[in-house]
Amino acid sequence: MPETVKSPPSNPSDLLNLIKQTFPDVTWSSFQYLDVGWDHEVIILDNQIVFRFPNDQEYSKSLKTEVEVLREILPLVSTVAMPDYTYVAPDYSFAGYQLVTGQELSSKYFNSLVPGVHDVIANKLAAFLSVMHSAIDKGHDFSAVDESYMLELQPKVRRSSIDNLKPVLSQDDYQHVEAILDTTDTLLSGQLPSVLLHGDIYSGHLFWDGKQQQLGIIDFSDMYRGDPAFDFAELYEYGEGFVKQTYGYYTGPKDESFLHRAKIYQKWVGVFMMSDHFVYHKTSFEEARETFDRTKNLEVD
Repeated sequence: MPETVKSPPSNPSDLLNLIKQTFPDVTWSSFQYLDVGWDHEVIILDNQIVFRFPNDQEYSKSLKTEVEVLREILPLVSTVAMPDYTYVAPDYSFAGYQLVTGQELSSKYFNSLVPGVHDVIANKLAAFLSVMHSAIDKGHDFSAVDESYMLELQPKVRRSSIDNLKPVLSQDDYQHVEAILDTTDTLLSGQLPSVLLHGDIYSGHLFWDGKQQQLGIIDFSDMYRGDPAFDFAELYEYGEGFVKQTYGYYTGPKDESFLHRAKIYQKWVGVFMMSDHFVYHKTSFEEARETFDRTKNLEVD
């Protein structure tokens, strides 16, 4: 993991000019500029159209793949709202879609909803994941999507943990980090299934529109081919009961160790986020530490 810094923000006027030049029929009276993520800058026009501009070389290369995969997946999905890229620059340097409506499904918002709504969300999410995870087996060619990066990334995470986490964590917490990485090494050394993944299913990418009873899922930038259990990992933010509820509705590839692996991946994400803070500085250490602390008591069966 070579050190890097986030690309400097663009002038929103420059991005708006790009939109106007590329899509002269698109008009707007107001806009919102967002640069909260690591990989994209965002312009939202009249709270209706979202334009995403990759500001990282890796994501610039992958935008074409993301657009093409979503175009193939969209006709197969009926239970969730997803980005439908109707505005794509000829060189794939940026692209836009109709805004996915709803409120970000933070754990606080999720917990404010009645259990019956939790069940509806679990059902819709499971149906979406079932389609994604079964698409390759049903003959769709997504060979352009990269295979899982975890095996290559794992030794880098371990080195960063030694260099950066050991000096700042308590002895008990660092031992917990080592145990998670050891367990992950064992998991990755085995034969794992490979399906099309969203790759980053967590509260920041899930939206609930209560009026429409519609679940929205955004940001497919981190799609890859890997273990379907990974797409369940960060659902533990909503509690183990919700994960089991979603898995109960799920009709994708299942096996007896599926949720066992999902828990390991969730714990690994906490370690990864903390070590990643010191290398890429994508999130604050406090935010990364919150994920790690939340998963410390997650029992891996």
